[in-house]
Amino acid sequence: MRTIEEIRKDIDKIDASLVSLLEKRLALSEEIAMAKKETGKAVYDPKREEEKLAAVCGQLQEDRYAPALRQIFTGIMDAGKVLQEEIRWR
Repeated sequence: MRTIEEIRKDIDKIDASLVSLLEKRLALSEEIAMAKKETGKAVYDPKREEEKLAAVCGQLQEDRYAPALRQIFTGIMDAGKVLQEEIRWR
């Protein structure tokens, strides 16, 4: 059985990867904001958001994680919307 410290080291490695990936995702969100600003599209697209949540949950191997993953991705998308709104009003 692994120790808590060993497990936490693995979590720390995953967190570092997540930070890098989330930073890239936010940069892409900025690009989307610029395109939406140019075309006059709204920042919030509820249909797209629901499709995205269904798609990411559909990738899970363990369905029991779906509520947690949905919550995580909702938070990620909310952060992206805040960033996009800031860009929209610049």
